[in-house]
Amino acid sequence: MDGRDLYRHRLAADAIYRATYQRQLSRTLGVEWTPADTHGNRELRAMSEDLIRGFSKRTDQIDTELDRLTADGQERTPRLVKWAVHTTRKPKEHEAPDTLYDRWRQEAAERGVDVDTLVRQVTGRTANRVQDQTVSEAATGQLFDRLAGPDGLTTTASTFTRPDVLVALGAGLAGAERAELEVLADRFLAERAVSVVADRMLEERRWSTPELLAVEQRLVVSATGRTVEETAKVSHEAVRETLAAHPTAGADQQAMVRDVCQGGAGVTVVVGRAGTGKTFALGMARHAWQLDGYRLLAAAPTGIATMSLQGEGFEDVATCDRLLADLDRGREQLDARTVLVVDEAGMAGSRKLGRLLEHAHQAGAKVVLVGDDRQLAPIDAGGGFRPLRLRLGASELTDNRRQHQAWEREALDLVRSGLVEEAVAAYQAHDRVVAADSKPAATLALLQDWWAAWQQAEQDPAQEVIVLAARRAEVDRLNTACQELLAARGRLGPEHLQVEDRQLAVGDRVVCGHNAIAELGVANGTHGTITALNPHDRTLTVCVDGHDGRTVTLPRSYLDGRGRGERNRRVDLAYVTTGHRAQGLTRGGPWCGSPGLRT
Repeated sequence: MDGRDLYRHRLAADAIYRATYQRQLSRTLGVEWTPADTHGNRELRAMSEDLIRGFSKRTDQIDTELDRLTADGQERTPRLVKWAVHTTRKPKEHEAPDTLYDRWRQEAAERGVDVDTLVRQVTGRTANRVQDQTVSEAATGQLFDRLAGPDGLTTTASTFTRPDVLVALGAGLAGAERAELEVLADRFLAERAVSVVADRMLEERRWSTPELLAVEQRLVVSATGRTVEETAKVSHEAVRETLAAHPTAGADQQAMVRDVCQGGAGVTVVVGRAGTGKTFALGMARHAWQLDGYRLLAAAPTGIATMSLQGEGFEDVATCDRLLADLDRGREQLDARTVLVVDEAGMAGSRKLGRLLEHAHQAGAKVVLVGDDRQLAPIDAGGGFRPLRLRLGASELTDNRRQHQAWEREALDLVRSGLVEEAVAAYQAHDRVVAADSKPAATLALLQDWWAAWQQAEQDPAQEVIVLAARRAEVDRLNTACQELLAARGRLGPEHLQVEDRQLAVGDRVVCGHNAIAELGVANGTHGTITALNPHDRTLTVCVDGHDGRTVTLPRSYLDGRGRGERNRRVDLAYVTTGHRAQGLTRGGPWCGSPGLRT
């Protein structure tokens, strides 16, 4: 049996299991269920919150351990909660049913609950408990509408599978048994979904929704309808002056500047492969537009990408989310003299791109979309950048200025084209792949290579070594190992500051996890080195990466201000990162891949 198939269907199996026991209890005892929480769990109606909490002993155990840890100064984080769950888990003990029921009755009585009365209140609530009872058509239709809409199955992913539909149906419907869920899943796929692609490796078909496909269709129609405009065209004199002011620009960068500044189309696409200097080229285009009096507005899906734009002279920058909020509320205005540049547009979801293009279209502003649809997938659902590139064409930056060896450039082109096996063979041929007999052995080899590269980078400030990992749990594990290694080698200061579940010291490499661009000049993804800390005032002083050597002091309000909806730590170690968080970063030194990293 292939365990990967079981793992892929685990959530669907769980949804079917919950639906089955809920159906059986409703049928046999007449119980009713509360609406599902975010995880698809439901409680019995007529059960008081106090009684539920009282019998949630595991929750009490975990909360008690968390209270103890936070009292010792540790910040409550998802990682700390996970640790407390595992620490407090004890081996299951078998208890005879009669003894168990007697104990439960006694515990309920101690809380002032008469069990017999409670049973009468909870059971017999469903009037019709016949064998063939099914979920109502009205409830099914409402759920289908939600799953097929923007807040449904394509909220954060462009496509989904049949098991994904089963999970969503199980979470949305109470009292549906397995056979009914299977039928409803097939019905949803037939009535509300469109088959778009088959995953050949997994032999699994993937689907999307007409709503998302319509969004992408409108996106393309709107953009192609603006190709004949004469929007934000720059004079020949301004272009010549710009090119003269940037004598190091390559031929492809110069051609890009001419294309976007003198093309006239309302929407222009630029494809910038990794290492081709697209941000520098965008800075050249900004120069040309500003010479002719145009207003430049820049946006990107992530805060760190907006900081890169600022480094190339864009003064008015924002994340896509922030810009859309300002445009929707009238705090930001576009006009025919505005040029909107969206960097890393390949990572922006179709719905957000569509809204940005609609605002620009209404105002007559020019939009320049810059990215690479063959790098990382969008953060949100949709791949609108790719169809725009195919329909509009693109000005392409092709000269890799980052990799100096020809074989490295060829290997990256292989990866970009999806020829992973050929790319790995090229790296193996040049001793760039380290094989080990086990994961611990691979980790040890990685740390040895990382430490050697770190020592080399200490002699050359222009170099930096960083490790890429596939999963966040692996990032946490290796970040801790790198920090411990530096501490053992005397590279970190003796004093520590506890920030959430991290102990940080002077000398640590850190990354900010929250945008505070206007207040502090840091974004989600800003890297730097701790140069000072104050445990009493709870502040960290960080020398931010960049040519200017700028320092920023992060106050208590930033360090301790993480909200419930924030996924990242406000400040984390930066020796290791994921591929998504490394997107857009340019580093001049060695990079290491973690054990198990898949390209």
